[in-house]
Amino acid sequence: MNRITPRRLSENREPTVEKLILARFSHNIDEIQSYISPLWGHFQWSKFAPGVFVVKYSKYSPQIMKKPDSKQLSLATASILGQPPRLLWACLTLVPLMLITVPGFATDTQNWDRSDESNPSAIDHQPWQKILDNYLQSDHPSGVNRFRYSQVSADDKNTLKTYLAQLQAIDPRTYRRSEQMAYWINLYNALTIDLILENYPVKSIKKIGKGFFSFGPWDDDIAYIAGNKLTLNDIEHKILRPLWKGPRIHYAVNCASYGCPNLASMAFTANNIDSLLNQSAHDYVNHP
Repeated sequence: MNRITPRRLSENREPTVEKLILARFSHNIDEIQSYISPLWGHFQWSKFAPGVFVVKYSKYSPQIMKKPDSKQLSLATASILGQPPRLLWACLTLVPLMLITVPGFATDTQNWDRSDESNPSAIDHQPWQKILDNYLQSDHPSGVNRFRYSQVSADDKNTLKTYLAQLQAIDPRTYRRSEQMAYWINLYNALTIDLILENYPVKSIKKIGKGFFSFGPWDDDIAYIAGNKLTLNDIEHKILRPLWKGPRIHYAVNCASYGCPNLASMAFTANNIDSLLNQSAHDYVNHP
């Protein structure tokens, strides 16, 4: 998930200093607002293209969280055409470059809104369970599950690749809803682990990404299922969240970072998914 924080957008400089910020996001404006709500009144956003926003704001000291006065607001909401030439130049130069690197969502939710409730078959997630059993440390004193990337053997890397290939050979729409949900969650988490392993050692998952302006791999094509190229953001925001509407999804998918919900020590299945979602949410919310 790409986030923008108050500390990043607010610097300890003179107030009413106008700046233009070009920011690339995969989420809509309401979601971004929730991340920077303490400073929301200081910003105006202009949408140029899917995922691309120009942020106009006046800089305030991080300690000043009060609403700006009318003079400051007039500066913060000034039109782009009223900006100094060098800011216009930066905007006109960088926006086309960003348009090239912003792919948007590659799939449509309705395309995946089908199931066969009469199909009793279960998808085999034992290879993923083997990976979790061998390399996930779920008893760390911090309460944060750790994955031993450096210890993964060549054979187990192949096991993970084979498992991902098997999942991508399946059309999940031919299965029951409960099987589908477990399928997408396990696929997302296994793809994330595989992505880190391919780039290991890497300081942060945000360092991985194909685009010049990338803030991580979430918008990169990473899977091919039933004739559709999919990104991690597609799986989470165009499939899991809209089809299974509920806050527990957030606690099931792991982004390979300390601040994310734990990677579950058990593979999700149609039989355990409800209890595992509850446990994942409980563990994250109650972690000190």
